[in-house]
Amino acid sequence: MTPNDSHAWWSRLRHQGLLLSPVVMLERFPDAPAAAPFHVTNKLRDAAARFASAPDGPDSERVTLVTLAWVDALLEQYLGHKQGRLAKSNDIPVRLTTTVRIGTRTETLRPHRVVFADAEGTTPALLVMTDPSPHVGRGRGRTSYARFLELLRGTGHRLGLLTNGRQFRLVYAGLDFESWCEWEADRWFDDGDGSQELAGLRLLLSPDSLKPVRDGVSGLLEAVEDSRKRQADLSSVLRENVRQAVELLLDEASSANRTAENLFAPLVAADSTRPLTDAEAHEALLQATVRVVMRLVVCLFAESRGLLPVNDPVYASSYGVRSLYELLEEATRNEGGTQGLMNRETAWPRLMALFRLIHGGSAHGQFPLRAYGGVLFRPGKEDSSVPVVRALHVLEHGVVVTDATVFAVLRKLLRGPLPVIRGRAKTFVEGPVDYTDLRTEFIGLIYEGLLDYRLKRTDAAVGPQVFLNLGREPVLPLSRLREMLEKDRKGLKDLLTTLKKEKVTGGGKADEAEEEGDEQEPAGEEVDAEADAPDEVEAAAPAEPEGVHGGDYLDAVEAAKRWAAEAVVLAGLVTKQGRRETNTEYQARIGGVADRLIKRVVATGEFYLVRAGNTRKGTGTFYTRPQLAVPTVHRTLEPLCYDKADDGTLTPKRPEVILGLKVCDPACGSASFLVAALHYLTEALYRSLCFHMKLDDPAEANKVTLPYGRPREGQADEEVVRFFPDDPQQGEFFADRVKALLRRHVVERCIYGVDINPLAVEFARVSLWVETLDPGLPFSFLDHKIKVGNALVGCWLDRVADYPLCAWEREGGDGKDGPRTQRIETFLKGPKVGNRRSGDGVVKREMRDVLTDIKNATKKTPTLFNYEQLATEKVIAQARADYEKLHDIPSHEPAEREEYYRDHVVNSPADAANPYTLFDLTAGRRQEFPQAFLAGYRGFVHADAYDGYNAVHNDVRHLGCWMHARRYFVDAEPTDPRAVEALAFVRTLYAVEREITLAREKPGETFTAADVVRVRRTRAGPILAVFAGWLDEQHRSATPKSLFGQAVGYARNQWASLVRYLDDARFALDNGAAERAIRPLAIGRTNWLHVGGDGGLKTASVLLSVCASATRHRLDPWSYLTHVLSELPARRAGADLGDLLPDAWAKARGEPRHREG
Repeated sequence: MTPNDSHAWWSRLRHQGLLLSPVVMLERFPDAPAAAPFHVTNKLRDAAARFASAPDGPDSERVTLVTLAWVDALLEQYLGHKQGRLAKSNDIPVRLTTTVRIGTRTETLRPHRVVFADAEGTTPALLVMTDPSPHVGRGRGRTSYARFLELLRGTGHRLGLLTNGRQFRLVYAGLDFESWCEWEADRWFDDGDGSQELAGLRLLLSPDSLKPVRDGVSGLLEAVEDSRKRQADLSSVLRENVRQAVELLLDEASSANRTAENLFAPLVAADSTRPLTDAEAHEALLQATVRVVMRLVVCLFAESRGLLPVNDPVYASSYGVRSLYELLEEATRNEGGTQGLMNRETAWPRLMALFRLIHGGSAHGQFPLRAYGGVLFRPGKEDSSVPVVRALHVLEHGVVVTDATVFAVLRKLLRGPLPVIRGRAKTFVEGPVDYTDLRTEFIGLIYEGLLDYRLKRTDAAVGPQVFLNLGREPVLPLSRLREMLEKDRKGLKDLLTTLKKEKVTGGGKADEAEEEGDEQEPAGEEVDAEADAPDEVEAAAPAEPEGVHGGDYLDAVEAAKRWAAEAVVLAGLVTKQGRRETNTEYQARIGGVADRLIKRVVATGEFYLVRAGNTRKGTGTFYTRPQLAVPTVHRTLEPLCYDKADDGTLTPKRPEVILGLKVCDPACGSASFLVAALHYLTEALYRSLCFHMKLDDPAEANKVTLPYGRPREGQADEEVVRFFPDDPQQGEFFADRVKALLRRHVVERCIYGVDINPLAVEFARVSLWVETLDPGLPFSFLDHKIKVGNALVGCWLDRVADYPLCAWEREGGDGKDGPRTQRIETFLKGPKVGNRRSGDGVVKREMRDVLTDIKNATKKTPTLFNYEQLATEKVIAQARADYEKLHDIPSHEPAEREEYYRDHVVNSPADAANPYTLFDLTAGRRQEFPQAFLAGYRGFVHADAYDGYNAVHNDVRHLGCWMHARRYFVDAEPTDPRAVEALAFVRTLYAVEREITLAREKPGETFTAADVVRVRRTRAGPILAVFAGWLDEQHRSATPKSLFGQAVGYARNQWASLVRYLDDARFALDNGAAERAIRPLAIGRTNWLHVGGDGGLKTASVLLSVCASATRHRLDPWSYLTHVLSELPARRAGADLGDLLPDAWAKARGEPRHREG
């Protein structure tokens, strides 16, 4: 934990969170703590003996006095806080007290002692409070600890010392977190490690360490908060290291391409209609590489929080990321370097196996692991329509990555240079990166820092590229530099002189500056090379090329060194030769400066990253750091979660009010605001349950259920805490466990987000998943809460039907008369003639043409959801009803929620206005029956080519049934072998449908309707085209009356309806679902005798419709009918029965759900 053995004592203390980072500790206290004089330690030992000999008893006031006497001895005699530095009892100022609501009562909290940073008593350094419980923060001590946190936050003095005389806990209380370290007093006098810990306490809490450094801030508080800031600095280090890790993998891709020229052929061409351009292919490869590295970052976060089975021997030995790094590090030590690793290739397949394990899970009896799914860990596919997915396939299967490169990548993620300031000098100490203390928002921060980079590749026309170690480290073509050296020496000298003087703005600090304001020039902005300035700039490239390079690279390096040797002399980067300096010495000095001038050389055909200044800002991508997001969320949510009294005390609202809140970030990015909202709402909900339902009372905790605190009824799906606050073994974890359970409910009911960037949405889901601390949840449990889309439309629901035209009724950000606003008006209302516009701009004309085409095609007035002919209000109402059903599914059943979301929301868009399944039983098959039943119906009819259905028109689309088409060929097979070929075609079509079904049912996947249509058209479409030609050929030779001829004739006659299923994900290959639904009627005819002849057909059809609709809404038909039949007699004639319909009753009552048959 510490970078230096001088503070090994610090690592032996108990810690929670980050209180003082090792870097700050070494910087503020460079030397080991010195022991106190013997007589001072001896007096403290005597005071400790008096405290230990005092009898325990039920009198808490006497216990407090005894403890305070011991604490005074520590603070005054040992630490030296005298002469106004220590305030006791009535001397404590009122401003250092706070009034809070605890349970059902209001109480004023005050510290027992206050240690001031100055002798005048103006700057509080430590608030001290005693705890009568036997264990600080555990068991009964949890209440005192909670009160102490309230005191620190309420007074605004965030640093304090809580003690029961045996344990001394130094606490820092942030807005939405707390961190602490704890000393055990019974170890202080053992003349070993304990005495060093006592000396460390004296070092941290001495008057010198606490003295004020600025108004209201003590030295120790500044050090603690500096540690928090350094954690943010660590994220900048990580961001730079992640970028370098991406480059290491790109180097391996370059090496693989040298030996396999067609390596990227599937990425560029695939089966798409248009091959990718170089820029598109490079962007896809960059995003795929970033995705691989970010998988490792997420795995490290998950492993640090116990969300992956790091303690399982199978996982640790065969899959774990950190254990793999330790294995490679040990091999490096044993072999004296990484040379041996460069010849091995075992680590990369292990990482790929880990990614597949996380995505697909394990069903092995000795190593079960749920499938987490998600876009981030989804394996690449060679034939995918998404370029990034194809690029992933190339990286996973086509690029050979050595163990040396994997070790270098993991080292970039697990170790980093940490800045240490000693006096005026700033040095760097390499230390481990502790993902346990990193906030999950840094996942997004690291990713978003990569958005400013673009991937480029040197080509033969331009030749090798050179990164110069000047200014912003520009990258320039070596050929251009050599040309300037030969033909434009003055221009080259001016260029190098300008670059030498240029301010360095690369790296994390530049990112922060860009986020805070636009006053300085963005780092790494592309500049025209022909204007004697750098063409492209990289914030920081690796100091030395890593990996194996061929002869082209060595030739380029030598050429670059020769150029640099002349350039440094020309630009005056090396002083003139001294009179006593030999030519050899002078040339050696030139060579040294020339070597430092060249940062990196990129040979022909190699990939490299360049920073394109405003790429991220130009897309509107800004990361909001927790320092801003947390206070903003607190200010916003406090009045919604609490009632504030006149004296400032806060009373939490009831649990149902808090869980009824909806927090939506319409441009959520990687969820910085949503994570802050999750923490705040969880804490508010816990306080509400304790206040209103007495959840923290051991006598009441076993009587309530989560999340609303309702009384227990003994139901199987009730969620309760399995242990109570006074449990001797687990009681100290009661609050943490309850909050962990509540987080799932808060995420499920309160948190919503949208972003246009799919990968940012995935990181938002992963960040929230990490925050739930529940390894039983898949990544996809948030698929319906954090969605990909453009939410920044800027309209209300009552005007949504007027879009997209209304989107043009806006200003351009430069006022109503500004040029941008006027240009927008010209697009909408036409050019201005005088002071008037025609009112008919190009946007309106184009929209009018679109609407006219739709109206001509459908014979209907176009609507927002024109394809389904649905009213906007119905779509919105159904969407809300679906989300309420998702909320009603217990949070401990994520698989059921995921299945419902996939089946009823993602893949069933047409069911929004049709929540019922209807049956119609008739006495015959005459065409007037279906015509009457489907009168006015608009949609599609899936049948077996029965002529009665063909008479139904009124905008109905007819679908053919491949099951019936197949039956004709099955009947013909015994007499004509050509039918076997037809059956092979049909089998292939069904095989494609099986693949689609598996993809839709795969845990963690969201296989959308668009994906279904795409796969059908690309996979089944060509098969159908060949099949159609084969049928035409067989038609010319087949006997029309033969079984084979009838089969061919049926398929050709129904061809238009048979292939219609390609165009809509809702359409099935056959109407087997309808046949299965009516199968019980056919095989159980004798069971339907109670219908009583034709007159009872209507009654039977109504009952079947009710039961089928109830099953469709996952209701138990028996329970549903029992309720309806008992409720009907109490209703008046003509009363509205809408609330008894299956969909309404399912929403209102939440009966047990069953899978659809």
